[in-house]
Amino acid sequence: MDGVKTGRGRGRHRRARRDPGKSGRPAAEPTNVAQGASGATPAAPGTAEGRPTATTSGRLPVLYFDFVDPASHLIGHLLDRAAPEAAVEWRPLELAPPPAPLIDPASGEWRGRVAEARAAGAPPGLAIESPALLPWTRKAHELCELARDRGLFHELRRAIFRAHFAGNVDIGRIDLLAEIADRAGLDRTEARAALDVDRYADRIARARTAARRQGVRTVPTLVPGGLPGGLLAGPRGPEDRAEGAPLGALAGVREIARWIESRPAGPGASAQG
Repeated sequence: MDGVKTGRGRGRHRRARRDPGKSGRPAAEPTNVAQGASGATPAAPGTAEGRPTATTSGRLPVLYFDFVDPASHLIGHLLDRAAPEAAVEWRPLELAPPPAPLIDPASGEWRGRVAEARAAGAPPGLAIESPALLPWTRKAHELCELARDRGLFHELRRAIFRAHFAGNVDIGRIDLLAEIADRAGLDRTEARAALDVDRYADRIARARTAARRQGVRTVPTLVPGGLPGGLLAGPRGPEDRAEGAPLGALAGVREIARWIESRPAGPGASAQG
């Protein structure tokens, strides 16, 4: 995966479907290559009972994120404190989608990603250091799509980030994800059933296609929607244009953090991280 040291991870995700307690361990991420995903649900694409889904192309700014990414964790914390939950549409973008080899957390690229998030100014008490385990996040994103349909997306999103960064929980394991879901207010039985049968697989595929179509290559990336005043910023440099970064996208924790700071706080802002 573009020079990133990886371990062999093939087959582990498939075993997780048969044995929820033994899903794959994490993959460390290539700095500039990411692929999107999100899980499928019976709800029609982009509807989810009136709430934005991972495939909505509406007017909200779209934030692409992944649960093992420290910068995504930081941006989520800043957004929760500064803006109403409905101000940004969250879309999943896996840094190492299965069956790709797992990323090596000791690689220089991954250490650089952690350092960038740390240098951006994480508030006291927010865990940013990457755990030794960086599991595949496919099932975590699928679970978030179930939570989105049940009106609990942000509660579960925050809970999964906390579990990974503060609790050192293997968020690739279905059994542990079911426990997190239960604590976030979802039905544990429904959560396990949805993950076991890949109920959200189609939505994952559609979200990945949408990310590619927009030229998104990594996380966190903020793509402006129908914002007044036009584009937020141009691509960072020639290399971004060469990769097809969407015009106006903000890629990088510092650029996105500055955008968040420029937005007025609303009544839906939360102090949770």
